[in-house]
Amino acid sequence: MKRHRLTVRLKAPSGVRVLSATVRIGGKLKARVRGATKRVRLKARGLPAGRVKVVVSVRASNDRSYTSTRRYSTCKRKRR
Repeated sequence: MKRHRLTVRLKAPSGVRVLSATVRIGGKLKARVRGATKRVRLKARGLPAGRVKVVVSVRASNDRSYTSTRRYSTCKRKRR
């Protein structure tokens, strides 16, 4: 993740539209969106150095929910 910003792309199976989505970073709710949004931009400040788990839950037009788990690496602080 560069400069504490993260863009998450919302995915659903082919032939199905995304109705809403929630994004959790490190277990904390960071975003909740509605509508046919393709991407979610997040500010990811205050996370621990190392790897962070991002869970994206998508509610689709076929009344099913899909969950994907991704792992991102945060930048470690430089010594001065």
